[in-house]
Amino acid sequence: MSSTLSASELGSGHLDGSDPTSPASSSGWSTPRRRRSRPSIHGGSNDGGSGSGTPTSRQWRAVPPPHDAALAAAAEQDPAPPVRIMCYNILADNLLYKNRYLYGRLPESVLQWRYRAPKILAHISENRPDVVCLQEVHHEHLKSDIQPVLERLGYQGHYVRRTQSSDAHQDGVATFWLAGRWTTALPVREVPYQTNAFLDRDNVGLVVPLTEVSSDADPARPPRSLIVANTHLLFNPKRGTIKLGQIHKLLAAVASVAADLSSPATPDTPPLAPPPVVVCGDMNSALNSATLQLLTTGQVDLSAPEELLSGQAAGRPNAGSYADIFGHPPALTPALTAQKADVKGWQVPRFLTHPLDLASAYPDAMLVDRVSSVHPRTRDLVDFITFGTVPVNGPSVAEVEGPPRSAHASRWVPATWHETLGDEPGSRPPFPPGRTPKQSVIRKRAMGDAAAASIGNDWVPAAAATAAVPHWELVPTQVLELPRVSRARPMPNDEEGSDHLSLVADFAFAWVEGGAE
Repeated sequence: MSSTLSASELGSGHLDGSDPTSPASSSGWSTPRRRRSRPSIHGGSNDGGSGSGTPTSRQWRAVPPPHDAALAAAAEQDPAPPVRIMCYNILADNLLYKNRYLYGRLPESVLQWRYRAPKILAHISENRPDVVCLQEVHHEHLKSDIQPVLERLGYQGHYVRRTQSSDAHQDGVATFWLAGRWTTALPVREVPYQTNAFLDRDNVGLVVPLTEVSSDADPARPPRSLIVANTHLLFNPKRGTIKLGQIHKLLAAVASVAADLSSPATPDTPPLAPPPVVVCGDMNSALNSATLQLLTTGQVDLSAPEELLSGQAAGRPNAGSYADIFGHPPALTPALTAQKADVKGWQVPRFLTHPLDLASAYPDAMLVDRVSSVHPRTRDLVDFITFGTVPVNGPSVAEVEGPPRSAHASRWVPATWHETLGDEPGSRPPFPPGRTPKQSVIRKRAMGDAAAASIGNDWVPAAAATAAVPHWELVPTQVLELPRVSRARPMPNDEEGSDHLSLVADFAFAWVEGGAE
């Protein structure tokens, strides 16, 4: 059996030729995995590079090697094929028809699921990713079309639906992985975001810990593993704090899973290094947004005007960089992170933080003036793949005496960083939910000078850093390019089955021996 199905094969019968009334197989099919060749990991395309199967003639582009020569060499030397990650919003029917106005005069024929689904599934089949992170997956289409086809291709997966049950909330996110190469190291973690009166939107995320199934693994090293987080954040451009609270909660779940994986077997056993992580999804946020700032720098200031936090003002991307819009972020201290911000009556931390070290798999030069979602009236870049590491010791605790200890080795991250936005003691407004006064701008309410002074600015770094312990890292080697704004045309269309383009990135594993910081 071929591991790639054509669009015509995917379009027959119930799209995959299966009976949607029969129960789906829990184990998946075991089709052969096409192994991608690895010449020089930064030397150009591998299989599928500029092949005719890639929609809209998108090309593979090599990612420049990391500045760390030892890391680049370790990635070159690893014998395993690269791990390919795909992030793809496939446009759920319930959202398409709820927002039909977005698609202008596009013909009804290109909007129908039976027309769109074969193109979406053929794109997945042709690119053959190790891990497929899907957003806007309609629960009925998952069962009737998507899951049966992907199981035929050798994938297993997990799906979580949004937590409301109205007609406009019938979609969710799904993560699939090639069962011939990967297995789950721990149970999949579902992350519902609607957990308090502040985070009151029902978007969801998934955290999937994977470990490689390999017979030729080096017994002196742990198996290659990774944690993949997949999400679809709130759309509303005016609710940037909600998006930040959602992605922050997902990162807390990633850190929790990493801590479980790195827990020592006995009290006398040193901690293990957590596996590398990938955090991807439809962020509904621009490249210069606070969401991307939080992901890639570990901090964001919630005292900024809320309508600017998404990077999309009145449906148009903000001009300029994050620093152009919000100013250069300060170096955080315990005193600064003790300050509060007034967000629609809620008292929340002024600075949202996390200890993960993340970067975009697509270099900035491959994202500027590019688009991942195109409608007749808008062209946006809102989908992202980030990757990186989690501190080996996870969330830390403050010392009983002396300066507090950071959860990160080189920047201040408080021990309570992982608390869900809106759950902090004293954060709830003194009026019933639903009676919050409307505010277009967040008002900062900092602590008094005496209170801040009593906290101080002194702190000590985390007790151990991931870099000091032998561990696996990911090194991006190539990405499937996104089109320029000027060349993008409205979707869905005769080539694309969704209003979003997929993001696809190849990563090499690199074994880092570790050492002193």
